[in-house]
Amino acid sequence: MGRGIRQSGRQAARTAVRHDLGARIRERREQLALTQVQIGAPGYGGPYVSAVEAGRHLPSLEALLLVAQNLGMTVGELLGETPEPTTAGSVLARALTRIRAELPRATGDRHSALTTIEFVLLHALPLIADRPDKN
Repeated sequence: MGRGIRQSGRQAARTAVRHDLGARIRERREQLALTQVQIGAPGYGGPYVSAVEAGRHLPSLEALLLVAQNLGMTVGELLGETPEPTTAGSVLARALTRIRAELPRATGDRHSALTTIEFVLLHALPLIADRPDKN
């Protein structure tokens, strides 16, 4: 009987982790105005990301790394760790990570590539302007 109680506690903890992780992914994706397909590509489709965001599925480490990269975050941030203070350098590093993630999708299409770069930098510049660089 004791084992059943522990298992229920573990199950509750896993459910809470799934829901918290999914909520953080969805919140960040919506902030960036991205689709579920965009943050799961390449390799994970919209239904997979939807299940993760809804807390129905705990992503693999590989999927978590990809989603974090596509959202310009670290896996730690997705898991709820408090990020280090944001500096202009760290914002630009995230912007470059995001550009690197998006550019392969725009291969051969100069307009898409430039739109991607513009989108990322427009989101990074307000953060840079609000924070002094401590690097």
